[in-house]
This record gives sequence, structure tokens and C-alpha cells, in this order.
Amino acid sequence: MIKFLQRNRDILVFWGILIALVLLIANVWQDQLITAEYLVANKDAIQTASSIASAVILIIGALFTYYRFFRGRTFSARGQIDIQTKVHHLNEQTNLHVTKVQFKNVGSTAIFSPKLKLVVDSIGTERKREVIGHWFDPAADIEDVPKMYYVDPDETTSFLVHREIPKSTRIVIYTAIVSSDDRVVWQDAESISNEVAESK
Repeated sequence: MIKFLQRNRDILVFWGILIALVLLIANVWQDQLITAEYLVANKDAIQTASSIASAVILIIGALFTYYRFFRGRTFSARGQIDIQTKVHHLNEQTNLHVTKVQFKNVGSTAIFSPKLKLVVDSIGTERKREVIGHWFDPAADIEDVPKMYYVDPDETTSFLVHREIPKSTRIVIYTAIVSSDDRVVWQDAESISNEVAESK
């Protein structure tokens, strides 16, 4: 229910205001605060008020359209994920996977505090899943470094991780999930064969 209200907040507000105006007009007419005689006697004033009301409704409609469509698309946060994994021979039983996840801001506004969760699914004689969500932050212990972290438009931030994968594992699937402070989520996945690429 909460998710439905969040997704349709603008539409619900619009219809709520419209219903409130209809109920207000109905109550005023029912209580005879405005009668037919009053309308005839104050025709000029009513025409002026009608013009003002039309202008107000037009402005409200324009603002609603702007926030619902133009602002929602032009100024919405947009990101792009790129997963790159290299497989290295470690020993007779194990390969070393070095995975680099790059997150690029391809929108027109800054993305604040992007957080990466990397899901690693190893498929072979056994299936294993590992979730990596805690990353080393070299600026965390430096007092002079600002703690607010954001990615400006056209800028990229990177995450690097390495894992030892048994050679009995045939395929490894990496799923990268990036979320921002605004609760916007991006996701991408890549499958890697657990074999060392031949050098050319």
C-alpha cells in the first residue's frame, strides 16, 4: 500500500484537490450562500472571479504537468553500470577473479551517496551465493575530507573486489545493484566462465 501511494502520489494529490473543490462548491450551493439572484446581481464580479479562477487552474495544471512529466524525466537520476571481470590463474585448484564495477551518472543531476551491493553466484558441482555490501572507504578516517559523497553528471565512480574461485566452479554470475539516497535503484548482471583467457 505504501509503495502504491509513493508511485501515484502526484495523481492522488491532483484528484484530491479536484474532489475537494467540487465538495466545496456543492456545500456552498446547498447552504444557499450563493443563489441565482446573487449571481445575476453580481454578474461582473463573478466574471472577474471566473477569469481569475481559470488562470489559477491553468497555473496549477501547468505545475502539475511540469512535476509529473517534464521534471520527472529531465531531472530524474539516471545511472549506468559496467561490470568487468578478469580471471587469473592462482594455483592448481583456484582461480582469482578481479571484478571492477563502474557506475556512471548519465543524467543531468548529481547522484548522492551511491551504494553498491554485489551478488556473486558460483555455479559448479555446488551452488554458492555471496553478497558483498561493505566497501573500504579510504576517506572515512580523514578529518579534512568532506563526508558528503556524490557523483556529478558524466562522472564515474568505481568499486573493486577480488575473490578466490575454485576451479570446480564452471560459471560465476555477478549482479551489481546500486542505490542512491533518493531510493533510486539500478541493476545489471554479467556471467563469467571460470577459465583464464588465453593471452594473444
